[in-house]
Amino acid sequence: VDTVGQRLLGLALAQFGEGKAEAALLSIDEAIQIHETSKSWEHLARLTYVLACRDDLLGEGLANRNEIQPVAEKLERATSVAAALMKEQGCLKPQQGSPAAQLLFAIYRIRRDAKFLHAALATIPNMESSLMLKLARYAKHGDAPA
Repeated sequence: VDTVGQRLLGLALAQFGEGKAEAALLSIDEAIQIHETSKSWEHLARLTYVLACRDDLLGEGLANRNEIQPVAEKLERATSVAAALMKEQGCLKPQQGSPAAQLLFAIYRIRRDAKFLHAALATIPNMESSLMLKLARYAKHGDAPA
């Protein structure tokens, strides 16, 4: 199931690259639905992280603002579902640190509120070091390039 969701995300990114925003949004919807059905908050977290890292999809200075809002709405929905599934699970397992941090980064990008980065940095002991550095950079500098 994860493979299908991952491929749909890749397809959506390719569709955005070709200017096919409507098709890309449908692919994202399908991927979200697959991960929601399988109750895989970790895969939803990865999906939201990938989208949140794309300045071309969420950046402030884009010319085509009509494409940004639908992506942000999909991202908001996916983060809400992932957070609810994560809460339903209860305690995090050690190997779930990076997905939890990815989810908090995506929420930060949607809401532009650094408290989500601070929460990830302060409370998640097991995350990839490159992810920790990225969160710290955003916490210090915001969305401005460091």
